[in-house]
Amino acid sequence: MNRDITQKMLAKNDTIATSIITSDFVKWTWWIFILTSLFAFGLIIVPIWAVIFFAVSLIVILIFFKLNIAILTSIFLFFLFFRIELIFPSQTKIYAEYIYGGSSVVILIPYILWLFRRAAGLDSRSSKNYLNKVTVVFILWGALSLIWTEDIIHGINLCFSMLINLMIIQILTVYIQSKKDINALFTFLLVAGCILGTITLFSKWYIYLYSIDLKVHDISFIASFGGDNLGPNPDIIRAAGFAPANHAAFGLNIFVFITLSFIFQTEGIRKKIKYILVFFLLIICLVLTGSKAGLLSMIIGLYFTLLINPFGKMKRIRWYFFMTFLLILSLLLMFLLGEGRIVESARGGESSELAYRSLSSRLEIWKRGFEDFDNILYLIFGYGLGSSAARAEILPHMHSFYFSALLDLGIVGLVLYISIILKVIIELYKNISLVESIHFKNLLICLLGALITCTIQGTVYAEFNFPFFWILLGLITSITSKLMYFEAEVK
Repeated sequence: MNRDITQKMLAKNDTIATSIITSDFVKWTWWIFILTSLFAFGLIIVPIWAVIFFAVSLIVILIFFKLNIAILTSIFLFFLFFRIELIFPSQTKIYAEYIYGGSSVVILIPYILWLFRRAAGLDSRSSKNYLNKVTVVFILWGALSLIWTEDIIHGINLCFSMLINLMIIQILTVYIQSKKDINALFTFLLVAGCILGTITLFSKWYIYLYSIDLKVHDISFIASFGGDNLGPNPDIIRAAGFAPANHAAFGLNIFVFITLSFIFQTEGIRKKIKYILVFFLLIICLVLTGSKAGLLSMIIGLYFTLLINPFGKMKRIRWYFFMTFLLILSLLLMFLLGEGRIVESARGGESSELAYRSLSSRLEIWKRGFEDFDNILYLIFGYGLGSSAARAEILPHMHSFYFSALLDLGIVGLVLYISIILKVIIELYKNISLVESIHFKNLLICLLGALITCTIQGTVYAEFNFPFFWILLGLITSITSKLMYFEAEVK
């Protein structure tokens, strides 16, 4: 009796399983048939657009199901596509308005698909971290200041850029779910840095600009590759690669300290030599960009990292000598490769004159920016998001994280901006003090060195929304938000 019942139940289960398999098979068959038919008709009617549509659809599907890979890829492409831009004339300043279209798209796609996965119940990972609230308040204050801004177009552009930066922080937080993810992220960034460094190195010898006029409100699509030609001599090219020369130096500094963490934590001599070679490559590329602020801030951050790293006294001294030797060697190679701006700036000559004009231009725009700051309302609330770029006039923007924040958003905005940076530093220091693993302690110390470097470099570069800086903030935030939780989980 029981045997008969068992056999009937098994037969019933087999029937149900078969029907499910058959149902799924029929659904997939219909979908394949429909998509194949659409693709075939598309190739007949509009072949190019059909290929583009289905290629994009395939990429979207792959991202939807392989989100972790998409997040890593988007961070790499964010650097690589930085010079793919939409450009249109500004009504309030002599310099055109730039939108980092290529970089924005590669972040938007995985972020939106993660939201869809969350809504569909396919992904339970949270983007919660300690920087979300203060960053949102900072963005909202910027959005509010659009009411009284002198440059509404640039203000909206900055607001959009800050939303992308917030997405970077959140999507990196989504990615980090274990210590294994932290190691995987750093390994990926090491490889990405090596690739971007190689691109920068070869960009010393070529410049390529691709431009399309879209004929819509004078908007142009521009993709730049290779070096930068800055100065009166058109034959002098500064290595740039994936970004304008000074910005490339900023990005390279992040990868310098990521590579440094591998040098410290690796025991085998062969592996350590490999990482030292990558580190040396990045230093050479940094020097070839001709960025004096980039090199100087990196040196300060490097020696600070060596100072606070838990080495023994003699080992620390050896590292000081070794890193000094690498820096001197990179300067010698700089001359051999035809880039003498940094040393020539110190001893005089054409490069010195260019350096002086660069500094005097910055001093001039900073002076212009503060001309009306005797008005207490401007001091507290700022001129409005994006206004400082119009006041710069002789340069595209204020060339300072802090001055652009102060002039655009006043003391209120600057306090919010500084509080974001201080919050990251405090959490980073707290993790360094409490984490027991020497491996992760070294990693965090190198991140602190990178942050010190970039905050110094930010005094004379870009605006407060500069994306490479926010990638570093996102990287640190995603790790420090969860590392101590992972430590407690092991215990």
